Amino acid sequence: MKRHKITVTIIFALLAAACKKNSLINDPDIMEFEVNKTILFVPGSPGLHMKADSIDINSDGKFDYWIQMYNFCCSPACDLVFKNSPASINEVVTGTVVFKTPVTELPAGSFINNGKTFSKTGYITTVNPGVDSTRNVAAGDRYIGLRLYLEGQKHYGWIKVNLSADYRTFRILKGAYHKVSETTIKAGEI
Repeated sequence: MKRHKITVTIIFALLAAACKKNSLINDPDIMEFEVNKTILFVPGSPGLHMKADSIDINSDGKFDYWIQMYNFCCSPACDLVFKNSPASINEVVTGTVVFKTPVTELPAGSFINNGKTFSKTGYITTVNPGVDSTRNVAAGDRYIGLRLYLEGQKHYGWIKVNLSADYRTFRILKGAYHKVSETTIKAGEI
């Protein structure tokens, strides 16, 4: 009898763990999208402002976000910036809004809602050859929170990105947003 009780307890524990593990999966109100873009981040000439790539999250033919590289004035430093496109008012989760406001990376399962700080521009990394570099998103797979304005209403979402350890390769992997306006989403939730 004890053996059956132990077996049933183990099976129940495994089922409970599987349900908890899958708590970020299969919500019909969440729209997942694939991106799969790679940006090679190469410091260029001072004064360079270059749109490296763009993302159309809701497939309406308009770019919702840009990933841009900047070289300021006479500096060899180059910034990689995640920002809204000029035609949108979309935002990204950031730290305190200051000059070069940093993007805030989020752990999987973090809530993305109106309680976060959002900005239209967030700095991902600054590379200053031979001097120093600043990384606001750590190497490896990370999540960045989004606030999208779709048909005039706020929607929360996330993108999964990867920044190489040498600061030179930035990959945008995939993302998702909640189809119901003003509804919290968790980073990584689909």
